[in-house]
Amino acid sequence: GDGLDDGLEVKIGTDPSSIDTDHDGLRDGQEVRKTPKDEHYTGTNPLKRDSDGDGTEDFYDDEDGDGLENGLEWRYNPLTGGPIPWLKPLVTDTDGDGVPDGHEVKGNPENGYQRSDPLVQDSDGDWLLDGIDPSPRTYTPLPYTRVRGDSPTRGPVFGGVQEKGIPFTISGHIEYNATKDPRSEDSWVSISTGAQMLVQVFIWQDGELKPISDPVITGAGGGFKVMCTMGDDIRAGESLLVIKVSVYRGLDYRPGYWDDVSGDWFETKPIYSEF
Repeated sequence: GDGLDDGLEVKIGTDPSSIDTDHDGLRDGQEVRKTPKDEHYTGTNPLKRDSDGDGTEDFYDDEDGDGLENGLEWRYNPLTGGPIPWLKPLVTDTDGDGVPDGHEVKGNPENGYQRSDPLVQDSDGDWLLDGIDPSPRTYTPLPYTRVRGDSPTRGPVFGGVQEKGIPFTISGHIEYNATKDPRSEDSWVSISTGAQMLVQVFIWQDGELKPISDPVITGAGGGFKVMCTMGDDIRAGESLLVIKVSVYRGLDYRPGYWDDVSGDWFETKPIYSEF
């Protein structure tokens, strides 16, 4: 009942009659890859209690360095007491949200030791990944944002036709709409001084986004000036220019909701997502 077929146990040298051949606290099936699709094995030696010889038994070791012990990458069935697959012991960030599994389970030291769901990129469903969400367990959506510039069409400013390998700049600024109504032109305002966003420029071609700049942090009022260069992966012709904006820090403009009549701010009661 360790998750390994007897034939495989005979082949690798583990004891078919023992759940845990090396008595390290991990069942043989937790230490060994069982199928090509198995992502929940620790990769440790089922014949050694301390596979890497560092003085820590395999159960308490951390193979992927995510701050979560091998034994805790699995959960235990309260009825049978047996381990059930949960996280990926050889992957630092199982859900790919930018937060190591151990920080999501035990608390993220980079975010006030707040916990989040290690299997969900956006634990509270507010459209902010846990890695950039200042409150990963509280539903606090951001207002709409948009990129603006000083060109006649209010778009970002850059030259016309560009050549491969020749650097050029794109400048503009980020605005947000506190009313959550993008049609309300009067309510679009510049980002406050303390807030910063990450801006990166892409070319959309052949069904994919191709980066032509590094991410750049906005300055005061959300202003930015990005240096771009088109490489050999960009083919000649008309293409769609895409500017992606993501949160960096200083989210001091998150409203609860906006009262269109009085223009007052209101704080809504946070909605907590337990898991």
